[in-house]
Amino acid sequence: IASSAMAPHKTHLAGPLNYEAFRNVDSLQLHAPFDWQEKERGEERSDNLQDSRREERLAKKLRQGLNVLVGVAVGLAAVLIRYGCEVLGSWRRGFLLNLLNGRGDFDWLFVQAVAVAIGLTSGLAVLATCCVMLSPPSAGSGIPGVLAYLNGVNVETSLKGKVMLAKAVGTIISVGGGLAVGPEGPMVHVGASVGMFVVRRCLAPALRRMGPTCHQLEKELSRQPMRYYVQAAVMGAGAGIAAAFNAPLAGTVFVVEEAASFFSKRLLLHTFITCACAVATTNIIASQLGLPPESVYTRTGGCLGDVTWSFSLAIQVTVVGVLCGLLATLFNRCVVTLSSVYAKQNAGLGFGCRLYMRRFAVSALVGGFCGAFAMCLPHSQPCQESSLQNAFSGSRGCVREDWLQQLVDGTHSVDTNLMPTQARGDGPRTTAYVPHPGLFGAQYNPVLCPYALQMSEACRLKGIEAHLPEHSPQASDYCCGFSNLTALKAGAFFNHLKPKASLRMGDEWPQAHCPGSSWDGDNKVRISHYSPGAALTLVSPTVVVRNLLTRGSPGILSWTSVALFLVGYFALAVGSATAWVPGGLLVPMMAIGAAVGRLCGMAVHYLLGSSSLSPQYAIPWIPELKPLFELLYPGSTIGQIDWEANPGVLALAGCAAFLSGSGSIVMFVLVLLLEVTLEPFLIPVILISVLAARTMTSLMGSHGLYHELMNVQSLPFLPEAAHWRQRHYTVKALLREDAQRAQAFTGEGDETLPPLLTVSTHASAREITDLLGEKLPGDAKPMVNGFPVVKEGGELCGIVTRDQLLELLKLLASEVGSHEEMRASTASSGTRSGNGRRTGSDVFLPLASLRPSRPTIGVAHVMDAAPFVLQENTPVLHAHMVFARCGLRHVVVVDSSHKPVGVLTRKSLMPWRTPWSYNNAEPHHDTFLEQRNAHSPIASPSTSPRNSPPGTPQTTSRVASRRGSKTDNTRQDVPDRSDDSVEVRLVGLGSAASLGALVQPSSASAS
Repeated sequence: IASSAMAPHKTHLAGPLNYEAFRNVDSLQLHAPFDWQEKERGEERSDNLQDSRREERLAKKLRQGLNVLVGVAVGLAAVLIRYGCEVLGSWRRGFLLNLLNGRGDFDWLFVQAVAVAIGLTSGLAVLATCCVMLSPPSAGSGIPGVLAYLNGVNVETSLKGKVMLAKAVGTIISVGGGLAVGPEGPMVHVGASVGMFVVRRCLAPALRRMGPTCHQLEKELSRQPMRYYVQAAVMGAGAGIAAAFNAPLAGTVFVVEEAASFFSKRLLLHTFITCACAVATTNIIASQLGLPPESVYTRTGGCLGDVTWSFSLAIQVTVVGVLCGLLATLFNRCVVTLSSVYAKQNAGLGFGCRLYMRRFAVSALVGGFCGAFAMCLPHSQPCQESSLQNAFSGSRGCVREDWLQQLVDGTHSVDTNLMPTQARGDGPRTTAYVPHPGLFGAQYNPVLCPYALQMSEACRLKGIEAHLPEHSPQASDYCCGFSNLTALKAGAFFNHLKPKASLRMGDEWPQAHCPGSSWDGDNKVRISHYSPGAALTLVSPTVVVRNLLTRGSPGILSWTSVALFLVGYFALAVGSATAWVPGGLLVPMMAIGAAVGRLCGMAVHYLLGSSSLSPQYAIPWIPELKPLFELLYPGSTIGQIDWEANPGVLALAGCAAFLSGSGSIVMFVLVLLLEVTLEPFLIPVILISVLAARTMTSLMGSHGLYHELMNVQSLPFLPEAAHWRQRHYTVKALLREDAQRAQAFTGEGDETLPPLLTVSTHASAREITDLLGEKLPGDAKPMVNGFPVVKEGGELCGIVTRDQLLELLKLLASEVGSHEEMRASTASSGTRSGNGRRTGSDVFLPLASLRPSRPTIGVAHVMDAAPFVLQENTPVLHAHMVFARCGLRHVVVVDSSHKPVGVLTRKSLMPWRTPWSYNNAEPHHDTFLEQRNAHSPIASPSTSPRNSPPGTPQTTSRVASRRGSKTDNTRQDVPDRSDDSVEVRLVGLGSAASLGALVQPSSASAS
């Protein structure tokens, strides 16, 4: 295929960034090979049925105990990380708030405070980078690596105990240090590592010490990674995210949707039990440590004004979803682009002082900007009063519980018919609230008001008589508001014309540079202040999201604070995500989306005059307050406003839209937010926003961020569904491409047959040694890990891996006293095997020490006698289904004579590697073909990726090469058959219906 015939390709966005790193990553074999050990186990089970039943019962109890053990361990790890983040973060935020205290002016003292904040945050960022320097796989959130491992990619080294420890410590430093990251993403990585650690270091050694039955069970489980390490990692990953969000259902759905490529109904139950145990452990230990509740949303009561669903609200939510989808696409492009630049720098500089100094500089720069942003945003925004009026202004109800308790003084049970239509309940009696005397500056109190009017005539409400009904209540039942009789006697009563009362907002709304309190002479009360900018920068990431999602208080955050936070935090999240520090992006994504939604809600709320709504219908007040509302708010709106929007509701819609649009995790977002909010009214809000965002990102051609980062990390992730172009090709087309690649390298060979390495069942030790040293054309070291085993006639009888051959040679060498030399030989290997071990590239065996009486070794004893096989005419779509459902490492391709013609791996099925045809008369210039040309293994140097070897075309297959070599047995001559013999070969499968349809036209023509 001539690459010059292709049109110039555009910059591709799919495929691995570094092709050599992509080829060096191996796959996992997620099922036990059917070798002699498996045969013996089967015979033992048949002979000893009683022992088999005992092992099965023990295995069931083991799985149940493993659920609890992994859940408790992950919950303990989660609460320790959370405790570390809280301690370090509280100290840092308290220190910065002390620096801001009293510095309201832009002077030299404020500049010094900003410089200290920059130095402190930069120093903590450098410390987090030190953790990554000690263990490079601990960088970032770790979610792409975990997803790849659970998909069958061998990245087990990133789940070791050293990486887990570095990830946990680095996450504490980066999150507590004020970087724009969250702990929820790393908890997935830590959870998967903890799950594997529990199985590897606790469960497996215990089984080996608990008697023969447990020992046999441990041996059986160790031969099936899918039931051993991978399932533990699946349950640990789900438990990690469940403990982070306090949502066990969300953790289970995350595993189903993203983490587990090979899922079963039984694993679903195990994962849910593990998530529930992790959440319970986290809550119990957190309560003992005195940690604050960890939730991104504060459930509120009295949401009566928000229960009405309207078409206008659907339009608003859709607009928010579209905007967040566009912004999520931009966010993904920025993160992927910066990550690609840094990855290329890492490959060019290598691990050394130059790379470390550059990464330290980037981390210090990002930390400095985070520190400056945390100080400058609060200082640039005006302070707001901590008053009941500020929290309740323009509210439709649904006020936070801790604020609602300060807004009301009590409740009454009243007849439902006496309540306004908007405030009526379902039963005959409705709970009505008595407002705080300072909320409206006036009150209805038939007990104290007559006494107050006698004490002070100024407490009388003039004009209240005109609004009273014919019968009770009386005018003397209404008076000015006052806290108690002592305050009334001192003349401290509220002014109903300009009411103002203090509100205790809590530590989530810091004071920062604002004055402590000010005296309000009209209402005789001291009013505190808070900084809206500090409520978005000098609190923990979870509290930031919770503040943005505050409902029932539209004016609690100014629009300038939210807008500046959105711009600054967006840039800092991109920088923090690409810096060399541990940290996740789930909470930053939620914060960015919540800021977009709140801005849209504030715009609708203020531009369309929603503030004219009467407070009478915000909360179900007692019916006796109706005359008071008519006196105080004569021109207010009574009915519903068609375009009314609660900024908190749209903030939640933006949170769901941005998280699902950027991460491409729809079901997880739906279940997470529904589980966190527990409000049925919000179901359509979350659903519409998620669908709108995902539709927009799909139209923009954006994939999930974590899947795009897998390409940056050059991980061969096999998607669940095949690419639509793959259904047009067969496996033979993939093999033909391998043959063309081999001919392009060597200039020899057949273009229709791929290069192949096979081993005979009677191969000698020297032949196997030479076979293990064979290299693909253009490779610097042997990279073949699977070898088809053939009979004398060339027919396939099994497959053997490099590990199995090396172990067999080690066993033979140990029999003649050469075990130490063999260990040194295999220790110097460079190719990764399916179980994470390194195998040799330059294999040397002491062949002179082998016994003359054993010229051949037992390849047939170690091979997989029942390998997965595909015919060469099998569609690529079917091959993809086999790999995706069964978790395979190798699949042998055979012809109609059952002779192997090639070996497929998961890398052979990557979407960008699908063969293509080119027609000069009808050229195709679509994006897929351009990407395919960019990754073509036979492309010219001018169109090959930069990672190609100089002067050589790039290789895209891990299929073994060198057909016809000295160790090749597939081209041996087949003995001649007698003339009366008939050769029978399988070429396909026909159904009775298809044969009947074929015979029917023939019968008609004959008649």
